[in-house]
Amino acid sequence: MVVEAIFKLNEMARALSINPSSTIELAQEVQSIERKVDNSYRKVVIKALNEIPNTKDLLLVKDAVEGIEGMADKCQAASDSLTILALSM
Repeated sequence: MVVEAIFKLNEMARALSINPSSTIELAQEVQSIERKVDNSYRKVVIKALNEIPNTKDLLLVKDAVEGIEGMADKCQAASDSLTILALSM
């Protein structure tokens, strides 16, 4: 999912100079992807808490999932910045 968001950011950057209105539409798609990642993050953390008895393994899984969720948040922030640029054009 995060890779999909990165591809959408690439499309947004390319569309910015050609068709700024499509940049805004793509931003909505990035936001939707970020929401899906957030929901998946919550589900995975709950499942990990319930199913992983070893604290060390639990922390490793939690850190990995938090990293992925953090990347999705950064994609959302970049998408917001590109949207602001598109609105100013």
